Order: sequence, then structure tokens, then C-alpha cells
Amino acid sequence: MGLNAYSNCSPLTTGCFLYQDSGLTTPVSDGVYSDGTNTYTVSGGAGQIASQGTCPTTTTTTTTTTNAVSCNNYQVVGTNSISIEWFDCGGAFFTQTVGTSPIVICAETGTVVQTGGSGSITDLGSC
Repeated sequence: MGLNAYSNCSPLTTGCFLYQDSGLTTPVSDGVYSDGTNTYTVSGGAGQIASQGTCPTTTTTTTTTTNAVSCNNYQVVGTNSISIEWFDCGGAFFTQTVGTSPIVICAETGTVVQTGGSGSITDLGSC
């Protein structure tokens, strides 16, 4: 069984940190992690990658998928009203109707979708 791990780095390399949660608050335990191509040895108790190697090609290993989640701020404003849906950085799904007063949401990049009404969704960059 694989473990999803998250990082503040892309691509992963020595010195990057691995976390158990997409909010990047809980470091992974010390050990060896793999993305199927490379191995990453984490030591010191803070989730930091101490060394990197290449996965062996002749041995079957359990792999860990590392997914760095990218999140952006989006400004949403309705002409009269606009209905939207999105995933937040933790993977939770939301839906909301917004009127003429703008709101700003932090959402997983590319997941903010207009589902009704009219208005605008503006990508403001990372959050």
C-alpha cells in the first residue's frame, strides 16, 4: 500500500521536505520513500530529504506517490450572481453562489469552475 506524501518542492531533491498532509504541516516519519523512479531517505525527524538515489530495476519495491499540490488565490465576482465549485488545498469539495461583492478563495490550481450565472473568476497567483 502506498502513502501519499506532499512537498514544497518540485522536482524533489535533497533538502526538500515531505509532509503527510497537503497543508504541509505534519512531516513524514523518517524512512525511505519512493516515487517509482527515485528513492528519498528522510532523517532527522523533520521530514527533510537527506539523500536521494535511483530505484533498483531488478527488485520489486513498494512505492510511495508524492503529490505536490499547487494552490492559487481566485477572485470571484458575479455580474448579478455566479455559481462556482472548487477543491481546496486539502482536497475538500466546495460550491458557492457569489453576488456582486467580490470574494477571494484559495483553491487547488485549475479546479475553480463556473456552474451557473454570470461573472468573472480571476487567478491571482499562489496562496
